[in-house]
Amino acid sequence: MRFTGGYLPGTVYMGAGPDELSLDAYRLSGSLSKTERLTYSPIGLGIQGLGANQHDVVINRICCGGLNFMEQLNLDRRGGLPGAVLGNGNAESIAPDGQLAYVIQNYPGCKCDALLVRPSLLGTGRIIYREPHPGMILSAVWSPGDRLAAMIGTYKSDGALANNEIVLYPGTAQQRIINPGATLDVESGLWWGPHGELSYEVTGPRLVVRYSSGQTRSFLLGNWHATCWLPNDTIFAVDLLKDAFGMLNPATGGTVETIGGFPNEATLYVLDCPH
Repeated sequence: MRFTGGYLPGTVYMGAGPDELSLDAYRLSGSLSKTERLTYSPIGLGIQGLGANQHDVVINRICCGGLNFMEQLNLDRRGGLPGAVLGNGNAESIAPDGQLAYVIQNYPGCKCDALLVRPSLLGTGRIIYREPHPGMILSAVWSPGDRLAAMIGTYKSDGALANNEIVLYPGTAQQRIINPGATLDVESGLWWGPHGELSYEVTGPRLVVRYSSGQTRSFLLGNWHATCWLPNDTIFAVDLLKDAFGMLNPATGGTVETIGGFPNEATLYVLDCPH
């Protein structure tokens, strides 16, 4: 997968490949033309997810009759695999201090999805939040200050997402629910900014930025999809119609600057941007 363009002021991990079942992990940092390919997966057996901080990368894979398992990439090895198998789970996210959050769907004995946290990649997980079925925990993401937020939803019979919510600080005394007031875009994700902002995309498409004061701003996106925050206070964006990468600046009214592109035959997802 060849990317073109200028300079990316930060690091973005991406899943890209010929189809959604054949994704490999790529790391974009600095010159887009020098993007690193981290994994080499067989067709139909690609990665399903990825979480990273400044030191470690954990991917999610499927094997053994549908079992989701997490594996730490060995970044000293070409292709990254085999690495250290970390056990069952998905929606993995690594905090700046090394804590690992992950989801076990259909957790035994509770008719629920469970959100667990480990103090380190190889530590023991403890359940901090349960979402009773038919609800699902769709993702979890760490802030620069090691605080969690989780995206919750219920899929209807037609595949549409309903009853979507954001749980701030799950499992703590400060836990609270945010109702976005519109359908969340699961693929664009839920992201923390460098100054405690929380951003997400809703139908429109429209970017919502929620500041630590509780105030919100929203920006119409046109063909762009807004994803994670970069260190220069902009948001990495993707235009799937024009096969373009961009940076969206909330401080200038949501202006998007195009910075590069990707092959038009690619299936592509932004998976993480470590703080």
